[in-house]
Amino acid sequence: MLTISKQRKPHAFRYYVDADTIGLAKVLLQVRGDVTYPGDPGGRWRDGRERPACAIRSAAVKDREWIPEVTRYGWVIITRDQRIEERAAEVSTVMDCGAKLFTISSPQRQLSGFEILEIVMCSWRRMEAKTADDGPFICRMTRTGIRQTVPA
Repeated sequence: MLTISKQRKPHAFRYYVDADTIGLAKVLLQVRGDVTYPGDPGGRWRDGRERPACAIRSAAVKDREWIPEVTRYGWVIITRDQRIEERAAEVSTVMDCGAKLFTISSPQRQLSGFEILEIVMCSWRRMEAKTADDGPFICRMTRTGIRQTVPA
């Protein structure tokens, strides 16, 4: 009897977690195969599909370089960089390339890994709903909600 193996499509990434939150990316990867981060070597997902290596090979790549690249792939950006919306060059990059960017925000500047995970998980469904909107935008995620800050 001839056995035909089903070739599975590789995982398509949907979320890119910035270098400032690689620990979060590695936790999310335990339950979601559509997450990547700079330097992600790829590998095999639990269902047998291959996860390719991330196109952004290094955490040292500057925001103005990786944001357009990530956006070109259609990936939604998650970062802990709350001040990105205060820097004109980064805002201009987000606007020019049509990025969809979410910042993890809290009145406390130093968040523990658990607090970061808590904010993202409390915001996940609202974040997914917001990604249906056209970019560009920057939204702040908190434990209690999501607020678009750019464009205001």
